[in-house]
Amino acid sequence: RRYAPDSVRFADAGRSTVDEIAVGDQLQARGSKSTDGSTLTAEEVVFGTFLTRAGTVTEVDRDAGCIRVEDLTTKSALTVKLTADSRIRMLPDVHTMFAKMMQTGAHGGGAKAEAPAPGRAEIARAIERLPLGRIDDLKPGGAIVVTSTRGTNAGEVTAISLLGNADSLIQFARSQGGDATDNPLDAINRMHGGALGGAGGVSLPAILQ
Repeated sequence: RRYAPDSVRFADAGRSTVDEIAVGDQLQARGSKSTDGSTLTAEEVVFGTFLTRAGTVTEVDRDAGCIRVEDLTTKSALTVKLTADSRIRMLPDVHTMFAKMMQTGAHGGGAKAEAPAPGRAEIARAIERLPLGRIDDLKPGGAIVVTSTRGTNAGEVTAISLLGNADSLIQFARSQGGDATDNPLDAINRMHGGALGGAGGVSLPAILQ
């Protein structure tokens, strides 16, 4: 099945074929693993082509269940629809979050040893552990990063996953070898060796457990 445009519900995913799966798509499969765990015979597959946008909230419309943002890449207006299935996660200070992910326990004479930079799986788990938020937690002037399916209207998306309090994420990304004028998605893409990169740019985990 393939996620439908403008929907975040698995029930709305339509029947599809392997030929429609493209490089950069995200996919989740259920089936039987081989003894060595290297292959899986899938009984059920769902996949989707997901877009990631970063923006500054300009308006919160609780009655309509949406927020309006200024896209930080295109500088154009974008309406983000929030449904009961949209997952809003509120980011803590990102410097602290990534520092905890990259550090291990004491090493040798009590010095800290740095682990390799976290990859996509570790980042997905970290996002899943973030506290849930509500539309009321989103404020004008704050930055958000939203993942959605490719919608039918270029100026409107339905959020699958939305990260609030994203100002520190963008600042952290820009500090990793970039500058304050960097496209925020390009900066996020470069983080940790491109762990969040996809075929079309930034690819935050969208299909979460």
